[in-house]
Amino acid sequence: MQHSIDSENGNIILKLSGQFTAQDRRGFDDVIKSVLIKDGASVQVELDELLYMDSVGLGMLITLRAEVEKASKSICLCNPTGDVKEALFLACFDRLFEIK
Repeated sequence: MQHSIDSENGNIILKLSGQFTAQDRRGFDDVIKSVLIKDGASVQVELDELLYMDSVGLGMLITLRAEVEKASKSICLCNPTGDVKEALFLACFDRLFEIK
């Protein structure tokens, strides 16, 4: 998984690309910490360049959601496509996240 973190108009934008799998577990804790230290009321997770996500990747998004909500911020998943979009909806993530 590759990622970048930016701020724009009071939002924190986390862009994920490539493959989001169990191999990314250890490094994703650092990503979460980096997101939480940024100023912004909401976190937008941009998924349009994410090609694949396994069940561990789905779990890491739930962990991100929990940590973001503890910090009193909102979160949304934006622009999922293809297999990633299908995985999100099969796992009923539309009940847990706002998906745009």
